[in-house]
Amino acid sequence: MNKYSIIPATLEDATLIAEFIGELLDDFNLKSGANFNIDLTEIKTTCQQLLPRENFAAFIAIETLGLVPIGMITIAQATAIYNGGDFGVITELYVKKNYRSTGIGKLLINEAIAFAKSKHWKKVEVGAPSKTDWPRTIEFYKKNGFEEKGPKLIINILTKYLAKCERLSPFLINKINGRQERFRFYLYHNRRNISAKYGRKQRLQWCQVRWRFFHDPRAGSKSKT
Repeated sequence: MNKYSIIPATLEDATLIAEFIGELLDDFNLKSGANFNIDLTEIKTTCQQLLPRENFAAFIAIETLGLVPIGMITIAQATAIYNGGDFGVITELYVKKNYRSTGIGKLLINEAIAFAKSKHWKKVEVGAPSKTDWPRTIEFYKKNGFEEKGPKLIINILTKYLAKCERLSPFLINKINGRQERFRFYLYHNRRNISAKYGRKQRLQWCQVRWRFFHDPRAGSKSKT
């Protein structure tokens, strides 16, 4: 019997995957001074949205003897002409501290690559962390056949747009609760309609009305007594 086994994740594993990713982000925050917002409920919701997709997969490492989950990996499809079309990107890889340097990471990568081959993807990439902060991680990937191709630059479209919304409507900045994120996504997905229909002052009024509804849905309805 193999000491460790790798199994595909299902929707039932969304909570477990979310916990692993929370631990992964916590490691980044502690070691790299990053500032990831770790909201396990939101992470779980994202897992539930992604796991059914055919171009996304997650795999879980299990200690076979005790059936203890000890790690996970996720891989998703990306597309680029320079890469010859579709290819895979390893988006998260995490192994619990007590089980690192035992070959589990390699098993997870092999499973992700096997999934990529089943999709006929020609390459698999991984967004590696800073070499200064994570030298062992870089060496781990290189030992498993990956080559360094330089850093990647990222622009967060949602954050950039919301910054404009907040300059337009400063009251949003002080509204910190669970409904704020849903309101922000609502603003983002309706940005073109808002900009096309309303002037600056009207957009502010529109945001205020919609925020009151998201903050208290009862404010948007009328009751007859």
